[in-house]
Amino acid sequence: MAILRTFARMAFQRLANDPEIQAKIARVVKTAIIPRAEQGWEQAKPELKKAKSKAEGLARKLQHKIEN
Repeated sequence: MAILRTFARMAFQRLANDPEIQAKIARVVKTAIIPRAEQGWEQAKPELKKAKSKAEGLARKLQHKIEN
């Protein structure tokens, strides 16, 4: 297993040092990954707001019960 890990690490180091591959990766990140991540974030925002509102409501109820 250690040999495979070493081989994989060496392969990734060579790929990481190749300027052409770095440029391709940067292009893919800018054109595909970032837009998808932004889209996912926009889709998740309403659900996160609902969860936040629900958590705040539960916290208020708990605080009210503790104070009484």
